[in-house]
Amino acid sequence: MASLNVVMASKARQDEIVPLSGNPFFTFVVSGSNVHVPRQLLLPRRFYPFLPSACVPVTLSYGNRTWKMKYSGKGILRRLCSGWKKFAVDTDLKVGDGCVLELMDSTNILFKVQILRQGVLPVKSDKGLSPDAPISID
Repeated sequence: MASLNVVMASKARQDEIVPLSGNPFFTFVVSGSNVHVPRQLLLPRRFYPFLPSACVPVTLSYGNRTWKMKYSGKGILRRLCSGWKKFAVDTDLKVGDGCVLELMDSTNILFKVQILRQGVLPVKSDKGLSPDAPISID
């Protein structure tokens, strides 16, 4: 039972949301193509200027682990592939999860990843739209 508690505590630390550091970042909601064939992440066009127009190695950092993969910066669509599948499986990404990728090092291309699990995100509600209807967090 103690090992289960260690695993749960480690996962909680990984899923901890921390403020961004002011570096360029982008967000996305996990879709089927991120976790099923073709298992890749297409980067938003507005992020292209921050990365090279070449195929280069990339590192994603999440919690206390890192994953190496390839960034394909040639062509019309730029993406993370060749290693993305392992990251998606190891971090248990699910369709509907929200992700933030913050570019921590543009020379060696290192992204810090934060994952907002689908069940953690609030269901759409009228709460929080005005001071008279606040969101209550337990």
